Amino acid sequence: MRKKLILIFAVTLLTATGVSAQVRIGSDDVPHKAAILDLNVDDNINNGKLGLALPRVDLGRWGTDTKLSPSGHLRGLLVYNTATTTHLAVDKNVTPGVYYNDGTRWVRIGTGTLSVSLGQGSVDGTIQLNVNGGTADIAVTGLNTAAYKETADFIASPAPEAYNKVLLAPTAKGDAPGTKEIETAPSSSSNLITSRGVYEHTVSNLTAGDHIGQIKVTIGDASKQVSVQGLAASPSNYVFATAASGTADAFPSLRKLVAADIPVVDATKIVDAPIIDAAHLANGAVTTGKLKGESVAGAKIADNTITALQLAPGVVTADKIADAAVTSAKISGPIPITQGGTGATSVIQNGVIYASSADAMASTTAGTTGQFLTATSATPPAWKTIAEAGAIALPPNPQIGQVVQYKNSAWIPVGVPVFTACTDCGTVTDTDNNVYTTRTFGTAGTWMTQNLRAANFAGGSPITGYSYPNNDPLMVSSGGLLYNWAAVQANPCPTGWSVPSDADWSALEHEIADNPDKYSTTIHSKSLTFPDDVADSYRGAHGTMMKSSLPVLHATRPSSGYATPVPYPVGCSKLAADGGFAALLVGSVNSSGTATNYGRYGYFWSNTDSGNDAWCRYVSNDKTGVYRGVSDQANRYSVRCKQ
Repeated sequence: MRKKLILIFAVTLLTATGVSAQVRIGSDDVPHKAAILDLNVDDNINNGKLGLALPRVDLGRWGTDTKLSPSGHLRGLLVYNTATTTHLAVDKNVTPGVYYNDGTRWVRIGTGTLSVSLGQGSVDGTIQLNVNGGTADIAVTGLNTAAYKETADFIASPAPEAYNKVLLAPTAKGDAPGTKEIETAPSSSSNLITSRGVYEHTVSNLTAGDHIGQIKVTIGDASKQVSVQGLAASPSNYVFATAASGTADAFPSLRKLVAADIPVVDATKIVDAPIIDAAHLANGAVTTGKLKGESVAGAKIADNTITALQLAPGVVTADKIADAAVTSAKISGPIPITQGGTGATSVIQNGVIYASSADAMASTTAGTTGQFLTATSATPPAWKTIAEAGAIALPPNPQIGQVVQYKNSAWIPVGVPVFTACTDCGTVTDTDNNVYTTRTFGTAGTWMTQNLRAANFAGGSPITGYSYPNNDPLMVSSGGLLYNWAAVQANPCPTGWSVPSDADWSALEHEIADNPDKYSTTIHSKSLTFPDDVADSYRGAHGTMMKSSLPVLHATRPSSGYATPVPYPVGCSKLAADGGFAALLVGSVNSSGTATNYGRYGYFWSNTDSGNDAWCRYVSNDKTGVYRGVSDQANRYSVRCKQ
């Protein structure tokens, strides 16, 4: 009877529950018929308050169940894998997440965090696939390491037969890269520059590009910007070309300019902007033997067709005279002697020229030290000794290579020493990629020998307080920019350089005054002392040695106080490239924007202030000294930087 009652109760209970294994968690309501386990409070959606915690298992690696029961795989089993990418050193391709078992292995559900990247393969012809830190080399058909065999790391080509070719970008999305033969005579559509193209003039007008590391190339009527690796860091006097012979089979590269790069120049190619300048002539790269048909002949020097202003000191040097390139037979009448051996001034007949060394000046029968050259109306110049001339004393303080003329009972310098290379000269480049010549002036330090022309500070921000010399932008390349003192205070110089102080300027002046033969072409006595504390006046006689021997360019616009440049040098400083200070008389621009004294004065700022003014230096075309004084900080003057 008791068993019957229990059976009746169980049947009644099963009938009441619908004979199902359904359960609701979170309330006492009947679970929804569609769910075995119902976690909602009722049948309304989105009102569940409890979550389902899956079993957390450390699977270790894909496809294994070493952390689960040894019973084997159970199809449909669902777990959360807690293993991470760094969990197991032997297999890094493991990520946490929800996994299900398909009966044979564990399969990840969802995407999660997956890192995939491509890189260079460890062997030729492969690329590297990286998935969550794991790497594998994948072979790519036809992939080589070099398109141009002379540069092993230049670019990858699509096929081994791409020797002597370059890789071109696909013409359409999805297309394969193409190749192109390297051309020796580029057309307007070519992508390459070769030395043969330059030599045959199919490529012309190689000029500075708009950005650092670029050059602008004109092919026919088309221009393009070309980036050249290493161009921005290359030193001066380098060319982008093949070997000097100009052969087409050598790979173009950056290399130093050599004499063989200079093509044959005839008289028709020498124009106002000469192809070959004094620097090329002075170092012997172009010799008299390369001047065909006496392009520069003695007659043209004697009759002033070519004047001293057109030739820098040393263009016609003593060695060219001594080896009979210019002989006494080519000199008739008055002998033209001035800087470099050319010019308008002459030794009158029966006058005297003295040479302190045998190679300084010579005729066809060269003399020795202590001799002098005489000229008469009847015979060519001849060498004589001092004793033959009577009571003529030796020139005072003669220099090796210095040529002086005995006239009116006194020795007068009329020439310059033989050109010697400057051993303590150099260059510095500013943030705008302008290159300046420099020199170490003894204990006064290293200075620029050209005026600053930077339009931006070293950090890249623009300089606002500057003007053009004579308000003419054409003057910037030779005369620099003129800055107000606010720009000077902010230091417009290259990194590691600064505007010199008032004391720095005094030290420089003393160095030049004490060593005139080192920085100028004069043989002046070295007793040029002057006091440092004198203000608002000209001091000493060393200003002549600091002023450039070349006059400034003629102005295209009027200037207040403008003095037309005289047709002869206003100073005797060596050229900037040869280590002279070479001060230029580019004037100033005042606070109202008016250009003043172009061609008459050169003004230079120091970084030392004096109330609302600041200390500066002047040089003038009609004064031999250097002016030290103060000036309104609103004025705009030239700047020389000191390291």
